Parts: sequence; structure tokens; C-alpha cells
Amino acid sequence: MKNMRCLTFMAVLSMIIALLPMSALVQAAENDIVVSMDGPGEVGVGGQFQLNINISDISDFSTAEYCVVYDTDVFKVVAVNNGELNGRQTDAMFNTKLGEGTCVVQGPFSYYDTDKQGYVGYNGSGTIATLIVEVIGGEPCQDYEFQFCADCSPSPKVFAWDSAIEHTLMWEGTSIKVVNSRTIASVTANGDTSDLFEPGDSVYVTGGGFDPGSEYALWVQPYMENIHIAPGDDILPEQCPFGDTPVQVTVANDGTFEGQPILLWDVPQDADLEYWEIVADRVGANTLSNVYNPDEDALDACSLTDEGFRVYPELPTYILFAIGIFGLIGVGGYLARRKTSCHMSTGR
Repeated sequence: MKNMRCLTFMAVLSMIIALLPMSALVQAAENDIVVSMDGPGEVGVGGQFQLNINISDISDFSTAEYCVVYDTDVFKVVAVNNGELNGRQTDAMFNTKLGEGTCVVQGPFSYYDTDKQGYVGYNGSGTIATLIVEVIGGEPCQDYEFQFCADCSPSPKVFAWDSAIEHTLMWEGTSIKVVNSRTIASVTANGDTSDLFEPGDSVYVTGGGFDPGSEYALWVQPYMENIHIAPGDDILPEQCPFGDTPVQVTVANDGTFEGQPILLWDVPQDADLEYWEIVADRVGANTLSNVYNPDEDALDACSLTDEGFRVYPELPTYILFAIGIFGLIGVGGYLARRKTSCHMSTGR
């Protein structure tokens, strides 16, 4: 009897779901619409990049209004390009407000649908606008946020061509890391990038993005975890505890160091277990040497791992010997136990 009641209840429930209006199901799907930003993970000071405004799985899209806020001392929006949604262009007009950000207005958009015998909004997913952004400042190794502004005028909103349709959206920003446009990297003698060396190894260096004909002094110094060299900080060759003198290099016409890879450092046998970073300090009559200037100098510590390279000392001989002895003892014990086990098995 209980099974019969359960089957009856399930049948009634299935009928109710089947009779639900399709508009209710469509509306539930539309609640998953996301407006998001995407751009490069890292950008160099003085460079330019594209910040895309994307929308996902929208129907009857007609108008969009939103403001993007960011640090205006670091970034400058110089243009906003039109986007495209399912093959249809989405024009964009923008206004940059000094000290605040950039506001964008798009639409209204529509096209004639022959099946519905009337005008409808755009459907699909795509990039509805692209902001062209210049990097005018910022501190290398720092992450900067781009967000949709909820308190600005206009506030972020999207309208459908059919006023009876209301879209529920999620607005998602992004972050961009500012890095030095000049790059240096620790490499092997063959030019292969390497972040791990041992005492007795030779650390070579390569560079790129430097001004042709300029001259630099290169050296290594200890990397301090979570402490980045800031603009105006002293960068002195004397900070290398082994007293090595800087290596002088000249920049080739392609922005790389002449003759690279260049031998920079023979790692001493007594080097500690720690991280190191390479410093490239521009030298010459028209530059300020021994002071970090991100417009001229470079560090290899501003990377995806925020560190330079690592020196991993070899274990002392007596420790290796002890490990070997313990290993032999362990193997001997295992063999003895196995032999005993075999005798016991034979004795049965």
C-alpha cells in the first residue's frame, strides 16, 4: 500500500513539472548570465594591453551600461573598441572620468527576426567591448584591480529588447600584475632558463626589452621574501655578501645584452640555502646609478613566483655517508627478516 502511494505521488509530481510554463525554465537559465573582464596576467610599465568585456549566454540583449574603475595613476584607457555577439556588432561609446575610471554605454541593439515577425535583441556569448589600456605607472610586482563599479552613475545594468524580460547578472572583475618591461633571467651556459643551481655551478644571465646602446651593471644579491625593492631604494653591488664586482654589459640593437648568455656568478661552495635575485642597474652620464628606477632598471625577482633563483647546497659528505650506512642497515635487516620468514615457511 505504501509503494502504491509513493508511485501515485511521483506520477502527480511529474505531471506538475511537465505542465510548468517554458518561460519559467528559460528565466532560470538566464539567471546564470555573467559579465566578466579578462586581460593579460602581466603587463609592463609603458606598455599597452586589451581588457575584454565578456558576456555569457544572454538572450534578447539590447543595452548595457557600466563603469570600470581602476587606479588612474597606473592605467589610462585610451579607447574602447566595439565588440561582437554571435556575429553581430555591439557598438560602444565611452567616457573616461578623471580619477575614477571609464564608463561605457552600448546599444540599443536589435534585428528583425523573420520567424517571430518582429524585432528582437541579440543572443549568445561573446566580447561586447574591448578597452585599450596604457600602463602609465605602477610599482613592479604589484597586482592592480579592475572592477565594475556598483556605486557609479551609471550603475552596471543590462536591458532586454523586450521590456518584460529582466536579466539577473553577475559582474566579475579581474586583476593585472604590473611588471618591468625590461626582463632578465638566470640561465645555464647553453641559455636554458634555470631557477635552481648548486655550489660550484655558474649562473649566466640574459636580458630583453632594454634601450639599444645603453649600458648596465649586473650583479646578484640575496632575495628577501615578501620584501620587494621599491622605486628609490638603494641597489648596491656591496649587498652581495661574496664581494663580487658587477658585470658591465652593453645593450644590442635588438634590446638584448651583447654576447648573451653572459657569465654572471660562479656560485661559491659555501653559499647558503636561500634565494637570490639579479639586479640590472643602468649606468652612464644621464642616469642615476645605485638607486632603483623602474623606468630604467630591472630585477628578475618580479616573476610568476616573485623570486629570482635558488642555490641549493649539496649535503655534506659525512651526512651522505651516514645516510648510506643507515640504508645498508635497513636493507640488511629486511633481508634477515625475509630469510627467517622463508625458513619458517619451509618448516611447516
